[in-house]
Amino acid sequence: MTPIDKVYASITDAPWLRRNTLLMTKVGSHAYNLAGPSSDVDLTGVAYPEPEMVLGLKPSFQQRSTKAPNPDCTIFELRKFLSCALDGNPAFLDPLFCRDEDAVRSETSIMGWNLRSLRQSFLSQKMTNAYLGYAQSQIKRFVNGKATGGLNYKSGMHAIRACRVLRRAHSEGVVEVYRGGDRDELIAIRSGTMTQEAVLRLAAYEEQLAKDAEKRSVLPKEPDDATVNDWCMD
Repeated sequence: MTPIDKVYASITDAPWLRRNTLLMTKVGSHAYNLAGPSSDVDLTGVAYPEPEMVLGLKPSFQQRSTKAPNPDCTIFELRKFLSCALDGNPAFLDPLFCRDEDAVRSETSIMGWNLRSLRQSFLSQKMTNAYLGYAQSQIKRFVNGKATGGLNYKSGMHAIRACRVLRRAHSEGVVEVYRGGDRDELIAIRSGTMTQEAVLRLAAYEEQLAKDAEKRSVLPKEPDDATVNDWCMD
């Protein structure tokens, strides 16, 4: 049984979910090119609800999740996914901007590829609050980890990574999920090769660069909701 088969087999209350899933991608360390030998494969999916959930009385769904020993996977209802992606939420932009080879093909994947082809429509300066909010939450986890036995260097790494993704989005209109040039540096940070003070200085520096990039951003102030809505209605 493949990992995808295990995901659907474990969601016993929604047998329709597999045929309605239009997009499934790797997320997390494998999508970021930061995976280690022990890294689990994390997946995010997007599915549309059954007709009776929209037109009838059957309750809809927001998301379905699976955990170990099954693959760590969350499948979001289409409208929730689109809304969060339009708000610039990093967790919802990653499946749209990850590499093609990190997207799982299926019988309904043509719809998912069409959705990914619209990814630029989701980008806007709203990303700033979402990405910096995420980065700041990771810095808190990094520092607070010391009280529970040690600094959480993984969180420190993700704070720096998120600021760099945001800076390039403002500068070039690109969401760089897959880390290339700074991969080794990020892995070194996660491994604890820097002091707490050095990580905090670097994170603050990258945050300021991202804020400076916003001042001359190539991104529109608002995402292209109309294009996304037209795709939904087509």
